Amino acid sequence: EECSENIWYVVREIIRIGPTSGDATIPCKANRGNMATIWCYYAGISYAAIQPRQTGKSVGGDVITILNLVFLCTNTEMLLATKDEKLLARNIRRIKSMMRLLPEYLYPISRGDADNSERITLLARSNVLTGIIAQKDRKAANNQGRGMTAAHIQYDEAPFQYNISEIIPAATSAGARARDDARRNGEPFGILYTTTPGDIADKEVEFVHDIITAGTIMDERIYYDAKDADDVRELVLRNGTSKAPLINGTFNHRQLGFSDEWLYDAIAEAKLTVYKADMEFFNRWKSGKQSDLIPIDIQDVMALNEVESVYVEITRDKTCVHWQISEDEIR
Repeated sequence: EECSENIWYVVREIIRIGPTSGDATIPCKANRGNMATIWCYYAGISYAAIQPRQTGKSVGGDVITILNLVFLCTNTEMLLATKDEKLLARNIRRIKSMMRLLPEYLYPISRGDADNSERITLLARSNVLTGIIAQKDRKAANNQGRGMTAAHIQYDEAPFQYNISEIIPAATSAGARARDDARRNGEPFGILYTTTPGDIADKEVEFVHDIITAGTIMDERIYYDAKDADDVRELVLRNGTSKAPLINGTFNHRQLGFSDEWLYDAIAEAKLTVYKADMEFFNRWKSGKQSDLIPIDIQDVMALNEVESVYVEITRDKTCVHWQISEDEIR
């Protein structure tokens, strides 16, 4: 009963994540990225998780999937869209692994449930998570999008999916009724993007980039203290350029609890070029067709010296003003 009413109890006490080696499990880390993903989704706001490689950007999405499948939803179809079969199989395997780590008295899977690399079914609650992969043919991609009549959709590595500019608009329209039904019934609904940046010289990457960057930037000081879901929605729409409420949760390694040493070691081990490292570890959308107006070394210094605002003022019309001096100095 507690798990069905208190998502934070599940996140804190129930969810465990399997190791990449060995047999020791770990709890879900309450870093800023995971917390923002989960909080925004259940506040009814679409969310984009943009994080460096190896920092667990999909963990929040996995937790939401399990919360919805096992504890919160009934008679619900959820969709996970990925770029290829290999990535889909890896995502499904990871979610199943986390489900198997639930306490025995909460483990819901029966013999009749699907056991493959494309779907997860939960017959006990009539829920299903279906995985789909990108289509190289634009007509097939559009038809695939129109078939996404789900209240919940997660696009994993969306900028790198073939014809994503066909899939997202069609899927958003097709799922409108399902999201409305979920809203009326008090069940979860929403759209998640989990990815690293890409090169916007590619039109498909540019399409996703424009969606994500139109969202308002995540700032816990603004949204976590909102009065209710309607207040959150107003704040998000007022402070972004997206027509639909979306929060851009771009977090660097420091904001997620990783040291500079970890970052440098990860880049060195991967033997990445500056171009690749910028996208995969520094959250920078690139454009291979344009030369950098500011030299790379100066860009690096600027990025490493970015600081968050000291104080955020929310005006009467819900415009957020970011100050680099304290509230006392302003007044």
